[in-house]
Order: sequence, then structure tokens, then C-alpha cells
Amino acid sequence: MTPRTTDFLRSHYRWFTFCFFVLVIGLLLMPLERAKSSAYAANQDQSSQGHPYAMFSRQQVEELDALNRRSSSGEQFSQEEKLILQRWGVGLPISELEGRVVISRVLFERYVADKALTLEEEGLLSEFDRYRRSSGRFIEDERDRIKQKRTARLSRSQVNPGLPEAIPANDDCSGAISITDTVSYPITTTTVDATMATTTGDPSFCAATDRTIWYTFVPAATATYSISSCTAGTGSSSDTVVGVFTSTGSCAGPFTSVACNDDDVDCSNSLASSVSPILTAGVTYYIVAGRSTIFNPADPGPIQIAISRVTVPANDRCSGAQPLTLKTPVAGTTADSNKDYQLSGSSCFTGIGQSAMVADGRDVVYSFTPPATGDYSLRVTDLINTNSDLILYVMTTCPGPSTIACNNSSGPAIVAANRSFGTTAEEVMCVPLAGGQTYYLVVDEQQQSDGSALTVEVNQCQREVEPNDQAATAGLGTEGSISSGSDVDYYLLGAPAAGARVFALLDGIAANSTDFDMRVTTSTDTLEYDDKEADSQFGSLAPVLAGTPLTGLDSYLRINHKSGTLASEPYRLSAHQYAGRACSQVGPSASSGLPATNTCHLYLVVRRDIILIASQ
Repeated sequence: MTPRTTDFLRSHYRWFTFCFFVLVIGLLLMPLERAKSSAYAANQDQSSQGHPYAMFSRQQVEELDALNRRSSSGEQFSQEEKLILQRWGVGLPISELEGRVVISRVLFERYVADKALTLEEEGLLSEFDRYRRSSGRFIEDERDRIKQKRTARLSRSQVNPGLPEAIPANDDCSGAISITDTVSYPITTTTVDATMATTTGDPSFCAATDRTIWYTFVPAATATYSISSCTAGTGSSSDTVVGVFTSTGSCAGPFTSVACNDDDVDCSNSLASSVSPILTAGVTYYIVAGRSTIFNPADPGPIQIAISRVTVPANDRCSGAQPLTLKTPVAGTTADSNKDYQLSGSSCFTGIGQSAMVADGRDVVYSFTPPATGDYSLRVTDLINTNSDLILYVMTTCPGPSTIACNNSSGPAIVAANRSFGTTAEEVMCVPLAGGQTYYLVVDEQQQSDGSALTVEVNQCQREVEPNDQAATAGLGTEGSISSGSDVDYYLLGAPAAGARVFALLDGIAANSTDFDMRVTTSTDTLEYDDKEADSQFGSLAPVLAGTPLTGLDSYLRINHKSGTLASEPYRLSAHQYAGRACSQVGPSASSGLPATNTCHLYLVVRRDIILIASQ
């Protein structure tokens, strides 16, 4: 080796060393690249098995991966694109059309905005362009259309500064617009364009949303308020969702839902929203309104909120209590009423199957002055909204809005009923009341609901007399209880002539369980049995007897609970005997106003109505 060669090697030693290491690293990475290519090829081979990579090129796979990372990091995508990318990210199959559309939409938006594209991205966009050309549409035409739409929107925002092109200032809780309770209703907010809004920091909604704006509202009085995006005159035009929340930590949360609505069918635009919660004076409420993603219109349009204080029913409080008359049903409602009364204590919840509650929902008040001292049953039926958990209680005095002591001896709430959640009826059963004294029936609910239509009635109670658990001790009565699973109640029908028929109905709609059994018997035989043939308005599992012939012997109605283990109350009985031409009047008396003739009529007492069903 010559001295010149030696000097050359010494002077270039570092360069040769660097090249050597680059060569070694390259050789080491080649198997990994082959493995990656082999894996991708294997994925391609699994197309018949629906593998998510099967129908996409390597470049498309890499672009979808990149888009999924950008979506996961919070970058703005449409709801449809988010869902597709989420499925892609967890390895669920997406169609070739879905993948191509997502890639093309995103790249096209960047192209329209004059942002630089890589050569690979330009290639993908060219595929989309070719697709459009093949279908008679051209990418430049689409670019012009989108630019025209953006120009129009910009012009609109310049005409009305309330419709900005940017993210609205009240996009999240920290920028919430304060709505002042001016007590001059409706209070209408300035229209806000939610097109660029996000869902940053949103609490859980009753429906999916993708763009929301925030408001705060502090009511001046405790009352029912209507908060709406659909009230006549407001500017909301899109498919909205409205939610009302409280928070113990201001914008840091946690947020508790007070009311939420997606579509209100009573709005002129049935896709708009309205809630009517009871709000407490001085409490800060957070109102969040946004676009529903169910129909996902191209532009959510403006959102405007209107707030009004709702007019309450006349009998919202004791001072306006509606009088009740004996045996006269009254139609009423708790809709739009306030929560004026709550209960403290539990001893007024007497009887079987009761659940003591504080009754913290909407309430209305009725009054009743008994014509004579005796036992009376006060009941509510025909409840439409069964999500309210109906509660009844009877008070001896009528205070203003307050918490009422629930005490069965000292009152003011002397008796209450809450036997079943989700039913259409409740009853305070056989309450001893003094003639001439005015009592107050409060129709309440455990938790706040939208309220409900209902029917209220008061009747005299002829309660069964225990012991009556066998034929030998059978008594009279129209209302009773199954006090234990083994309890049986017998009622005497007398000894009609052989061939006479008995019709009977058990009304168990207000009981904690409606699954009663009823039989017509003699002292030794069962003549007819029924378990659950009554109409649902009397209890879905209540019985009815349809005219079984009697034998001429002493006959009885026998009542028990089907389970053999469960106690249940109250139930009511209606019965009538039909004995042909020789029959005697049993059931409705002359004082009932029914015809008094020699013709024998068959009357069936159905709840409150006496119906003629046969005559001879």
C-alpha cells in the first residue's frame, strides 16, 4: 500500500465508517419491510372474509389511519366521518365507498381551501375526480359551488352580525350567555349560528348532538318555566336538542340533568325542542342547545331560545283547592303545576304495600267536606303519564307552600298512598272523616315529570269485616284487603233461586298488585272461577265473573291473591244477581234513580257507571 493510499484512507476513515453503518441498518430493516408487505398482502388475501383492509390500497390504508388519528385528537370532522373513522380505528369493516368518500371529502376540503397536498394525496383526490367525471360531475364545478355557498354565508354574516362565520362565543360553558329573568315573558335570546360550534365540555344529553351552544339562567321565582327552541317567533330552524342542567362546580361540573328534549311534537316544527321544568329561585341553571345528529342536516342553521313562566292550574295550591262532591268524578291535571308541597316523615303511609316518599314533584290540591261522619275512599285514576310515581295524601289543614308533616295521628298529613310505581291509579282507602270538616287531598308525585291528566273521585267506603276467611263467617262489603298471602275473603250473596245468575267485577287498579282471584261458591263447591279477564282499566290481572248459574243454596264470592304469598290492597267489588222473572232487586236501590217497575232488569255496576245489559 502506497503512502498516498494510506493518507487517503486515514483522511476518509469517518466517511467509510458512516457508510458501513448505514448499510448494516438497511440490511436489518429489509426483513421488517418485507414482513409489513407480507402482512398487508395477507390482509388483501382475506377480502373474502371481510377484513377491513381488503379493498383498499396501501396508500388508502395509510391515509385512513392518518385521518383516524386526527379525528381522535379532536380535529373537526362531520359526525358521519367520525363514525366511519371510529369503526376503522377499532378494526371493524367499512365499505370501499365509505373509505373513498371519507378520504376524498377531507382532501377535497383542503383542496378547496387552497392548502398544499402531497403527491400521494393528489393521487387519491384524482381518483375521486375521475369518479365524478364518470358520473357527469366535475371537481371544478363542485369547487365553485362550495365557494359560492361560503360567499353567501359570509354575506349573510355581514348583514347580520349575530350570525358569525367563526366558532360562536358561547360554544362551551366558559362562554355561556347569561339570560336575565326580566319577569317580562317571553325572554328571547339573540339568534346564534351554531354552524361552527363544537361539543366541547358537554354533559350527557337525551339525544346525540354534534354542535351545541350554552346559556345560563337564574330564575327570579320558583315556578314552572318553558325553555324552547320552537316557541312561535323564535328563529331556530334546525333539528335541535335542548337540555337544562345544574352544577355543583360551575363549569367544572359535575352536571345534573333537570330536563331534556329532542323532538317536541307540539312545536310547529316538530324537530324543535321544548322543556318545562320547575326551577328554583336563585339557582343557576345551564341551558345547552344544539343540533341533533339523527337527521344530520347539512347546515344546522340558527338557534334561538325563548323562556316563559308557565301559568299554573287554578288548584296549584291549597288556597285554590278544587272542591269534590261525593260520587262525582272530576277531571284534572298536574301539567304545569309547581312543587309546592313535600312530605316529612312516614307514618301517614299506612296499610299494605306502601312506599313512604317525600313527594318532591308537581302537585295540585282538592278539597272535600264529608256530608256525614264515616269512612271515605279518595282515589285518582286514568293517569296518562305513568312515569311520575303518583302519591296522594289527605291533610286536615291547608298551609302555604311548605314541607308537610306526615303523621297519622297529629297530621297535617294524616294518611297517604304510594303503592305502585308506573300505575295509572292510587287510593287512600277507607279513611275515617268527620262530617262538616273540610279536608284537602294533594295529588303529588315523587319526582318531577311533565305532569299528567287524571280523574279524581271520592266515595263512601263499606269495608269488609274480619274475620271473613270462610263461608261460615262471610259478611257484606264493597272494599277489602288481602292482608297476607294466605288470607281469603268471603262475601255473602244469599240463596237465590236455582238458575239465578251472578255477575261480579273486582276493581284492583289502585292495589299494589292486581293479580286477584275470584270465585262464586257454595259452602262446598266452586261454581265459577276467574283470574284475569277484567279490562285493563280495572287492573291488568283483575277478575270478572260472567253470569254463572246458581244452585238455590247459600252462595258466596271468594277473593284471594293468586300468588298465595303476597298481601295486596285495596280492591273494590261490584256484583249483581239475575234471577229471571222471579228475581228480586239486588244491587242498585230505588234511591239510585233506576227505573222502579215490575220488569226485572239486569244492571252491572262498572266502576262509576250503572249499565243496563239485559231485560225481560
